[in-house]
Amino acid sequence: MTLLSRSFVLPKRTKSNKRTGLSPTLAILLFMVAYPIFSLVYYSFLNFSALRQGAMKPMGLKNYKFLLSDPELWERFVFTGKFVALCVSAQMLIGIFILWRVGAWYAEHRRINAGRMPASTALLFDKRTTLTALAVLTILTLTKNAYMAGLSSYYTFYLIHKFGVAVQDSQLLLFVYLGASAVGVFLGGPLGDRFGVKFVIWFSIVGVLPFTLALPYADLNWTVILTILIGLIFSSAFSAIVVFAQELMPGRVGMIAGIFFGFAFGAGGIAAAALGALADVTGIEYVFWLISFLPLAGLLTVFLPKMQNTVH
Repeated sequence: MTLLSRSFVLPKRTKSNKRTGLSPTLAILLFMVAYPIFSLVYYSFLNFSALRQGAMKPMGLKNYKFLLSDPELWERFVFTGKFVALCVSAQMLIGIFILWRVGAWYAEHRRINAGRMPASTALLFDKRTTLTALAVLTILTLTKNAYMAGLSSYYTFYLIHKFGVAVQDSQLLLFVYLGASAVGVFLGGPLGDRFGVKFVIWFSIVGVLPFTLALPYADLNWTVILTILIGLIFSSAFSAIVVFAQELMPGRVGMIAGIFFGFAFGAGGIAAAALGALADVTGIEYVFWLISFLPLAGLLTVFLPKMQNTVH
């Protein structure tokens, strides 16, 4: 083993350095999850409105008294409770069936591969290239989820404020956008298998840029069309980002998936809170104009190394 190769061998993992190495990551993820929750509780005691600018005044428990004295609130609780009970029951049954099938497959997989050597955990690239690629993927995850969180959190307010859309219609258009995003997440995997994950990252993050830049200047009809395209294209990036990071760190599939999923949700929560505070000061239209430039970070994809085994 040469001196150069020895410098990139990962240290032996023990319980103590595992805990030490994960502590900063867990602290950051805890902050990213806790901060949005505490922000929501804080705003609940103020006369906060995403559509109104100006200083916020303390309201004490008036917001809670108003909500709890509204008879429609309890009717919605009952309706929502029935809906949640039905959905959760269905999800649990579907989850049990899927886990049962996965467990049977995994038992057979372990039986077949019982005599084989474990997969190598050696890095595919040198340490500097790997760290640079992980940093780029982290930035892409941050900007993507910041934009998606801003759009999904304030899309209804944007439609109401700019176009005078009714609340019910704005929620329906939000549902259409979220549906397109779900389809995009699903399509990201097959497209990555067909064309390679780096191509999907290029296409989904940079390819969506013309649509995000045009959104603040579009009328209502084009706004609906553009948000559908944005949700469909932009959402396909995340699965490709996670797969690319897992290929950079062989043998650490669970760790990479956990870190990137946790960071994605935490970053989205913080971004939503920060953009809400910014909207109070500058207005919702300015926020939508500002976040339209976030996909420019996709140009950093040029620093990702070429994977020879990403195309199947």
